[in-house]
Amino acid sequence: MDILKSLLIVTKHMPVLEVIQLMNQAQTSYALVLDAQKLTGIVTVRDILAATSNQSVLADMTVVEVMSQPVITLSAAEAKNLSTVVQKFHQYGISHLPVLDNYGQVLSVVNKDEVIERLYQTLNCKTAELEREVAQTEQMSKLIAYKENCYQASKAIIQDILDSAIATSIVSLRVFSNCQWQCDYQSPGSEALFGYTPEEILTQQDLWISRVHPEDREKVIEPLFEDIFAGRTANVEYRFHHKDGSLRWICATYTSRYDARANCWIVTGTSNDISDRKLAQNTLLEQAKLLELSHDAIIIRNLNNQITFWNQGAERIYGWTAKEAMHKNSYTLLATQFPIPLEEANACLINEGYWEGELVHFRRDGQKIVVESRWALFKQTDGKPISVLEINRDISKRKQAELTLQEREAMLRGIGDNLPNAALYQLIRELDGSDRFSYLSAGIERIMEISVEAALQDSSLLYSQVIAEDVPLLQQAVEQSMQNMSVFDVQLRIRTPSGKGKWLDLCSTPRKLHDGRVAWDGLMVDVTDIKQTEETLRKSEALLAESQRIARLGNWECDVATGKATWSKELFHLFNRDLEAEPNYQELFSLWDSEGAEKLQQAIEEAIATGKSYHLILRVPQSDGSHSYLEVIGHAQSNAAGKVVRLYGTAQDVTAREKALNERKRVEQALRENEAFLRSIYYGVGLSIFVVDVVDDDFRFVGLNPTHQDLTGITTDVLRGKTPEQVLPPAAAAAIRQHYQDCVTSGENITYEECLPFQGKDTWWLTSLTPLKNADGRIYRIIGNSLNISDRKHTEQILELQAIITRNMAEGISLIRAIDGVVVYTNRKFEQMFGYEDGELIGKHISIVNYADAQTDPQAVYEAITAKLRQNGETTYKVHNVKKDGTPLWSSGAASVFEHPEYGTVFVTVQQDITEQKQAEDKLKASLKEKEVLLKEIHHRVKNNLGIISSLLQMQCRRIQDAQAISILRDSQNRIASIALVHEKLYASDHLSDIDFAQYILDLTTHLFKSYNFSSNNIQLNIQVEPVQLDIETAIPCGLIINELVSNALKYAFPDQHSGEIQVKCYQNYEYCSKISLQPDLVLIIRDNGVGLPADFDSKKARTLGMTLLHGLVKQLRGTVQIHNQQGTEFKIIFPRSKVEKQ
Repeated sequence: MDILKSLLIVTKHMPVLEVIQLMNQAQTSYALVLDAQKLTGIVTVRDILAATSNQSVLADMTVVEVMSQPVITLSAAEAKNLSTVVQKFHQYGISHLPVLDNYGQVLSVVNKDEVIERLYQTLNCKTAELEREVAQTEQMSKLIAYKENCYQASKAIIQDILDSAIATSIVSLRVFSNCQWQCDYQSPGSEALFGYTPEEILTQQDLWISRVHPEDREKVIEPLFEDIFAGRTANVEYRFHHKDGSLRWICATYTSRYDARANCWIVTGTSNDISDRKLAQNTLLEQAKLLELSHDAIIIRNLNNQITFWNQGAERIYGWTAKEAMHKNSYTLLATQFPIPLEEANACLINEGYWEGELVHFRRDGQKIVVESRWALFKQTDGKPISVLEINRDISKRKQAELTLQEREAMLRGIGDNLPNAALYQLIRELDGSDRFSYLSAGIERIMEISVEAALQDSSLLYSQVIAEDVPLLQQAVEQSMQNMSVFDVQLRIRTPSGKGKWLDLCSTPRKLHDGRVAWDGLMVDVTDIKQTEETLRKSEALLAESQRIARLGNWECDVATGKATWSKELFHLFNRDLEAEPNYQELFSLWDSEGAEKLQQAIEEAIATGKSYHLILRVPQSDGSHSYLEVIGHAQSNAAGKVVRLYGTAQDVTAREKALNERKRVEQALRENEAFLRSIYYGVGLSIFVVDVVDDDFRFVGLNPTHQDLTGITTDVLRGKTPEQVLPPAAAAAIRQHYQDCVTSGENITYEECLPFQGKDTWWLTSLTPLKNADGRIYRIIGNSLNISDRKHTEQILELQAIITRNMAEGISLIRAIDGVVVYTNRKFEQMFGYEDGELIGKHISIVNYADAQTDPQAVYEAITAKLRQNGETTYKVHNVKKDGTPLWSSGAASVFEHPEYGTVFVTVQQDITEQKQAEDKLKASLKEKEVLLKEIHHRVKNNLGIISSLLQMQCRRIQDAQAISILRDSQNRIASIALVHEKLYASDHLSDIDFAQYILDLTTHLFKSYNFSSNNIQLNIQVEPVQLDIETAIPCGLIINELVSNALKYAFPDQHSGEIQVKCYQNYEYCSKISLQPDLVLIIRDNGVGLPADFDSKKARTLGMTLLHGLVKQLRGTVQIHNQQGTEFKIIFPRSKVEKQ
């Protein structure tokens, strides 16, 4: 206990009258006597009165003659212990206890009156706490009952609208200072929320964070650690990649507390999927309607402060109905007074998304109220604010109580500081037995409401105030004091002239005067407050005991040094212990089960070591084998040195609360499971689900599930509250209304097909309607589900169309049963093709229509076709058939295997009469054969003629001697040979139009080597040609180009019989794709590693026949030529070709 007050210090040689004057000025009842800064005595009012009662003359006395010594004192630690203070007051019969520090210096003085006042305040606080605890217990019981009712009501509502819950994930984890964490618990709601089971999240430590959107990891999750480490509650929104691949918005709330023993933060979080409602203000209103039963005012207003939602709590608090408040400016309607400028509050709301504080509002009746207001800002996904949710709680009574308490405390401080409650008096008993007061201090007027002058003149004015019942007590005390000359000490009651009743404590010592009279010098103290406090204390102690009994609450304290424990009466009852038993510290751990005893011991040891309080819920075994639950709260008290010296604790029976909490958890878990099940049906079923309210014999839509919205394109927001006529065309609306009316009339489920226009086209639906009835049997709602059968209807129409087409198409169609080859179906064209009547072929073997002669077996033909059909599943064929009248015909057919629902495996054949086509093909083949023979002959004769020309040139070479002329003739021979070789390849080819260019190049270059008498030992020929086919228009120019370039290389590239290599390369390359042809271009490269061209060679200026031919032939091929003169000579010709086909 710390009672700090200005100390009155005197010396032991100071006159007593001076000390009395100082005490009166300081308005204190004591003075401390110090000698060399050491406390040697104390002077109190009682000491002064005792001195006067011994007939001592105060004017001649010093402090040392009247002071009390030795002084009974307290240490600083003892002053904090109320029990120790009260015990010393009682033990030594004193009313002042100086408090000394470890060095013997006076810190303060504990006054008995102040202790009683502090005890009174403590009892008031404890009583208030017990009353709040009892009220909370009652409120918890009511809340549990209310939750049970809500559960039953919600269960029915959920089944009606199939959409009343959101899956919630609850997680508990430990977070360490290095920002690492360990997940300890994950509720089943995670699977609905994140797509992953609790086991997956718990076992795969990084699974959850890896699925958080990368931007949100940096902007949301990482800053979250700052709130966790600060112990702040954090509300975050982030995006999460669901296991099904979707990106969902998650709203999460995290709370944390630091666990010093584990050196980590214990974090609890709840998460909800807000994807579907993030931009939906109407959904926000629907959710807010669920809070209609709240006692708080719940208001939703737009950014212009216009009210868009006003719940029943707001109606009760403010007096305006929702209809009256809607669309009004909330600040104007409620005459709001803000504790800070409105701009600051709005800035906080915009920046933080949240604001809270106390506001002053005015009710409809003009009454001023104070509310605890919380604002939350709702935004769209793009961050644009859309509305504000405001929750207000009326705290007027609490504020008034606080104000009253403050005023009362101020008044009591003023009384305690300024109003004396004592008076000095001197009473003389005259020789005739009458009494008169010879001295009264000024305090008498304040105590007994009689002026000092009047009382001195007429003592009866004071005696007459004594309550009649206490007069004998007063007389007896006076007579006894006079006879025995003993201390007069009595407490009695008075009634002042104003009618006030008071308690007075009269204390004086009698002394005989020299004339035989008796005088009493004493102190009159108004102890009315103390008496009332004692009475209140007595009542409070009784009330405390009764409150503990009602609340099932007991307390205990224990001296750490001695192990001695003190229990309250109720604590004995809680543990079924004998009241006469004396508890001790060790016994405290034997009252719980083993786990509870261990927890309590650890908590107490930690409290002793650190001084921290603890709060536990522990189990107590009962004799019947059950357990009760006790809430245990305790703390440690330390001395001035910081050492724990005492332990205090309370234990309250919370068995009912714990059972209620467990039951509530069970009910909430069942509700969540039911909600998750119904939600999975509503959102996961492939059917379109819709809800229609029956209102005043009319039908109004309530909502749709996501499947319905996807299939029809109509959203719940557009549909809600509308009639069929407001959504659909008149004809469709009338049909729907009639179906709804049929359902209401029959009172039973009905099913029907309907065609409705959605998204610009007619769709077919198979619809079922289920009526819902209230307690009165009236149908108030219809739940409908529809299956989109548009594809089925479309298929039926196509099948019908195909049947019509099949019956009337130009080809003959038949179905042959695979197991035995019997015809099971033919269309009319098939029957007409073979000359049979309608249905005449049904049941006959299909080989009946196959042609038969000495070389052809109809059954063998059928088996050959079906063998291919069984192997490949389908086939085409041409077959020689015969009509019913024996006329042969040719037909082409296509057949495939099909599993028929009635006939099993069947062969489906489609046949067409190609007799005339077959005859034309035979004629055409004969004609083509003749032309091929003729064309081969032409190519052969051209080749022979070119050979004759080459022979003539050879003969001419033999007759001339000019080397240049001979060279020119040889070049001409080679050119003719290259052309003749093309014609030779053509008539030897099977195609007559294309030649094998690779083989042609090989033959041509071999011819050139022979023509110029070059051996492969000196000049290596390297040919790299892709296998391509060239037509005659491309082959001849290419042959002449190769002839010119290879001839030049053989003649000029390797002088003096030098060895070397000539490379001929031809390939297809899309890199040089011609702008004219869509086929890849052909690249022809002739390269040698000889001496190369002259340094000043320019192919465009060259006037040689070879270069002229080269450029002319390249131009004829619509190509380009590139010449490179490095390490020999390279010619690269790139050109398109009319026909190139890879082999």
